[in-house]
Amino acid sequence: MAAILIGAAFVASPLSGEADVQSATPTSPSPSATLPPHGGAYITTLPAGAEVWLDGSYLGRTPAFVDDLLPGRHALTVSRSGWNVATASFDVSVGQAATVSLVLSHIASASNGAAGSPGTLDVRGTSGDAVYIDGASAGTLPLERKELKSGFHIVTVVGKQTGRVTRVVEVFPDTASVISVAAPASGSTETAQADDVLAPLASYVPDASVVVSGNAVDIHAHRLELQCTIGSRDYVMNGKAGSLPIAAALVAGKIYLPLSLLQRISAAKP
Repeated sequence: MAAILIGAAFVASPLSGEADVQSATPTSPSPSATLPPHGGAYITTLPAGAEVWLDGSYLGRTPAFVDDLLPGRHALTVSRSGWNVATASFDVSVGQAATVSLVLSHIASASNGAAGSPGTLDVRGTSGDAVYIDGASAGTLPLERKELKSGFHIVTVVGKQTGRVTRVVEVFPDTASVISVAAPASGSTETAQADDVLAPLASYVPDASVVVSGNAVDIHAHRLELQCTIGSRDYVMNGKAGSLPIAAALVAGKIYLPLSLLQRISAAKP
């Protein structure tokens, strides 16, 4: 008869009845299961709550996070009732979480008018501060359920402690948007913004010098070449990148840029 030990065999001797120890090949433990190299993705939509399909499999509703994706390209489809289906593809790297954000467009219909459907805006901040939307007085804070046409709007809050703070807000059809406005910290980038305002580009640059493609704006005027994007603070002037104190905006079909930048363009006149 035989008994098994780790690394040796214990065998009873048929002649003496004594036990001999014989060397045996050690048994290697089976390797534990491990995940292949992988990454992840964090998926958001505006509005939130959209259904997500990743590579054809249902993932859930946005915001959604998945952390076991193989490296490489993946296909994404999102949908929400009343909104157009959106698709995208993105790349995943080992040990990295890709961020994917999609803005859904409202489905046009005879009943809701789609793009023309209003949304609502709540503005929060110091109670009693004055609120201006697209240059017109909208009351004082807190401002709740202010109905606005869908699209970009310029919101300015003015108060003794807050100073003047401007925000560019995109309001979506049949959606409640909320922004919070606080007094800028001393020495922060908000300080420069508080002293700036948005002004119409057409008041400083002729239409013939402006080319608009989607959200991209290209300006050639007064020996300057400037590229910027609606809703973004990034810009490039004469090949040098910079950051605007307030994001460029499109309101009622007109492009608005920070007054400080427009004055700089105007000063470059030959």
